[in-house]
Amino acid sequence: MTSSRRAAANADWAPVAMSHMAARTSNPIRAIVDHMKVTPNPDKPMISLSIGMVPAPRGDTPQNSPSLGSRWRPSPTMAACCVGDPTIFGNFKAPETATTALIDALHAFKFNGYPPAHGYEAARAAVARTHTRPSAPVTPDDVIIASGCSGAIELAITVLANPGQNILMPRPGFSLYQVICDAYKVETRFYDLVVRLLRRNRFGNASSSRAVSACLSAVHSVNRSRSAAGRSR
Repeated sequence: MTSSRRAAANADWAPVAMSHMAARTSNPIRAIVDHMKVTPNPDKPMISLSIGMVPAPRGDTPQNSPSLGSRWRPSPTMAACCVGDPTIFGNFKAPETATTALIDALHAFKFNGYPPAHGYEAARAAVARTHTRPSAPVTPDDVIIASGCSGAIELAITVLANPGQNILMPRPGFSLYQVICDAYKVETRFYDLVVRLLRRNRFGNASSSRAVSACLSAVHSVNRSRSAAGRSR
């Protein structure tokens, strides 16, 4: 088919309008980061977003390396406290036991099909063993394996909240919470992470009769869960 005939055929198709949910969904962080195109100044050193990393000596820098992490090395005097994506600077490397287990699972050809919707029994049991406590026992039936932390957050919000209700969240926090709430028409109300106010339990007008949950933990606790959503209490 020639380009002119293809264009004429495409003209017969009506534009496909996006859904209302899609129109409400916008991640402000991704909108900024995904469109950043910064050309480094060759006469100035780059400022690392990873506080624990410092520029490597010029002689140690592979000139043809596509990895930004290869141009940085750990600082002997500064604590590693990453901002943004820590993997860019060579941090947050998976332990060898994890990578070896993943490779062994791939070579076993036993996990190429569709897993249970809530995750394999062995994986859920491992998560339960790690997080169970005498005061708050966790069993495999309490664990849901999600598609990463983003999937776990979406599950946690949609299982609790209906359109028109609200969720109380910390500020500053992780922007994806509000992104998902906006998509599902769940109102987000915020409280400031100020120690003196938290000690006095002063949330002001943030809470209401329509509140279904208080997300008091910062996003770091979600990241540490390693894609596992525990039972809501």
